[in-house]
Amino acid sequence: MTHLTCDLAGNPDYDAQPILPEESAARHGPFVWRRWQAWLSLNRLHVNNARLVRFANCGSGAWLERSHDGTDLRVRCNRCHDRWCPACSAERARTLLARLREKLDLTHCRFMTLTLRHSNTPLTAQIDRLYRSFALLRRRADFRAHITGGAAFFEAKISDKDGLWHPHLHVMIEGTWWAQKELVAAWYAITGDSTICDIRAIGDDDGTAKYVTKYVTKPAHDSVYRDPDRFDELVSALNGRRLCMTFGSWRGFKLNETPDDPTEWHAVAPLADLAARAKSGDADAQRFMCAAARKWPLLALAYHWPADTS
Repeated sequence: MTHLTCDLAGNPDYDAQPILPEESAARHGPFVWRRWQAWLSLNRLHVNNARLVRFANCGSGAWLERSHDGTDLRVRCNRCHDRWCPACSAERARTLLARLREKLDLTHCRFMTLTLRHSNTPLTAQIDRLYRSFALLRRRADFRAHITGGAAFFEAKISDKDGLWHPHLHVMIEGTWWAQKELVAAWYAITGDSTICDIRAIGDDDGTAKYVTKYVTKPAHDSVYRDPDRFDELVSALNGRRLCMTFGSWRGFKLNETPDDPTEWHAVAPLADLAARAKSGDADAQRFMCAAARKWPLLALAYHWPADTS
C-alpha cells in the first residue's frame, strides 16, 4: 500500500492540498510497510482526525527548488512531523546525527546500554520504571564520579527468547572510564532485579552515532510492527513521551535543532506540473527532471521518468 487517503472535508486544521500518488511514492516509497502498519494502528487507537489527515497527506504540495548558484536541488513539501511517520522520523534522525557529530569526543565518550529484567508488567509501567531507574542512576555519586553528561535513546523490541517486552536505553556518555562490573552493581542496586547492562568505548563517531540515531527513525523493532496488539500497546505507551533526552553537561544541547541553511533557494515548479511539462516536450522541464532523477532515483520512479539520465 503506497498511497493513503483521508477526507479533508471539515478539517479546518489542515490547510494543504491532498497528496498525489506520485508524491506519496517519492516520499514514502522506502517505508511503505512500516507506514501502513502505523496508519492501521493510529486508526485502531482512534487518534483525532486532524492527526490522521496530516499523516495521510505528508509529502503533499511537493515543489522542486534550486540553489541560487544552480549547483543543487531540493524538494520542499508539507510534513506531518508525526512520531510514527517513517519519512519524518528519518529526517529527524539525520538532524540528530549531525548534532551528535558536533558533540562526540572519542577520547571521552563511551556507549552504554541499560535494560530491565523481562516481565509481564504492562509496557507503560515498564517504561516508567526504566526512565525512573535511569534518573536514580544519574543521581548516584559513583555515576557522577565517572560520567559528566550525555544523551539517551529509547528502543523497544519483543524478546526472541520469551516473547516479552524488552525496553532499553542506549546512552552516549561523556566522562572517564567506569568498569562494567561497577555499573552492573549500581544498576542492580536501583532496580533490585536487573543486571544486564553494558558500557564500552566508541569505535568511531560516525558508525556509533548512526547506530544510535536509527532508534529515532524506528523506535520499534520490526518484531513489534508484525504484532498489531503489541504495536498498539507501544504507540499508546509512547504517547507524549520523549524518545531521546540529554543530561548533565549535555543538558540544553538541542538534539533536534536543525542547523541554519545559508543557501538561497528559488522555486522551480510543483513536481507534478514539472513532470507533466517534461513529458510533453518542454526542454527546461526535461532538464530539471533529469537533474532530479540523477539525485533521487526513487523520485524518477515515482514520476515515471527515466532514472538513467547521464
